[in-house]
Amino acid sequence: MLRAAARWHAHFCSGEADEADRRAWGQWLEAHPGHRRAWQRVESLQQSLQRLPGSVSAGALRAAAQRKAADHTRRGVLKGLACVAVGGGGLWLAHRQTPWPQRLASYRTEIGERREWQLADGSRLVLNTDSAADVDFDPRQRLVRLHAGELLIETAKDPQALARPFLVRTGQGTIRALGTRFLVRQQMEGTRVTVLQDRVEIRPEQSAESRLLAAGGQLHFTADGFGLESRVAAEADVAWTRGMLVVADWPLERLAAELGRYRPGRLSCDPAVAGLRISGAFPVNDTDRALAAVAKALPVRLAQRQGGLWGRTPELRIEPR
Repeated sequence: MLRAAARWHAHFCSGEADEADRRAWGQWLEAHPGHRRAWQRVESLQQSLQRLPGSVSAGALRAAAQRKAADHTRRGVLKGLACVAVGGGGLWLAHRQTPWPQRLASYRTEIGERREWQLADGSRLVLNTDSAADVDFDPRQRLVRLHAGELLIETAKDPQALARPFLVRTGQGTIRALGTRFLVRQQMEGTRVTVLQDRVEIRPEQSAESRLLAAGGQLHFTADGFGLESRVAAEADVAWTRGMLVVADWPLERLAAELGRYRPGRLSCDPAVAGLRISGAFPVNDTDRALAAVAKALPVRLAQRQGGLWGRTPELRIEPR
């Protein structure tokens, strides 16, 4: 879909598109929801390329069109433009470090954003910061695919006469709701599930074993097995839906990692103060205020730096005072 969108974009940039082409493009756009999302991503890519340093820019698209006469063939122009759109997109994605499934997801949040939706069956879906999911309801099942980040699900009774299972699928496996309210967080090393009400059934992708997890329980699993189950203060885990991060005797480096999810740039913690313990409730909607409170409560200070690719990624570091 992305390659097709890039080819359409290239054709319009070439100046050869006529009214028949525009009608054909419109039919393609309406043929599948993914086509429209792919087109929006290509347009977004063009705008983002203008903000990247160096030769990777939207000007490359225009330059390719201007080389049309030298190419002698329309095929050469289209190939060149499509390569810039798709290849340039790869460079831009490396810069943003955001996979395509996450960028194309129907349900998404940006860094620091939280959003709530009511699904077609009446269930409630809430996404935490920098999260992405797709929803696929069909006659056999109600499926939510979590690509990145964290979600809260409150399931509703299926309005269909023959109740369909409600499933959440991550990169490591599937969680089946058993009339429940629960959290799922996709992490680099696996999936974490926290049950707030009733139970869920968890089945790793590459394991024949499944496990039931009841209210108040938290479990981490990978594609081939389970970690240790723990009992948690479940309502503290869901405090982010109310704009708060509630911590009890956390090491400072853990607090920094969590607050860092809600702000752009990088938030790091000096090893010299990483082990300091802290408790409290911190606003995720205003991480500057949260960090100022940390600096008052502990012998630390906040140091602003520039880092990352081309020195454009701001870094805030928690250091000894």
